[in-house]
Amino acid sequence: MQRHFRRLRAVTYVEGKTGHLEVTFYRTRAGTTREQNLARFDQAEPDFAKGEGILGHSMWIAPNGLWAHVVHWKSKEAFAQTGKALMKTHGVGGWIRSLDFKRFKVWKGDALEAR
Repeated sequence: MQRHFRRLRAVTYVEGKTGHLEVTFYRTRAGTTREQNLARFDQAEPDFAKGEGILGHSMWIAPNGLWAHVVHWKSKEAFAQTGKALMKTHGVGGWIRSLDFKRFKVWKGDALEAR
């Protein structure tokens, strides 16, 4: 089955080579609308902007309601140091609480140049 995602938000904080990529696929909790999820995500933006080592991030959605959040990190170390701290912030933590953790998957890895 082919999935098509549409980008809803994209922010670049610092131009630079992505060293580590984090991609989260998720669905929202029952009763959370698309607009509510986007509003909570927008409220989390100031916290993401302060995240040490985040180069940028984007939010995507597929027609079937599957969401994708893509974060470009400077390095794996920056992800390890900042990622968990972001979850404890008011904005990012509030957005995270609207996600359905039973339908949640995270892929992360070092970003390599195409050959």
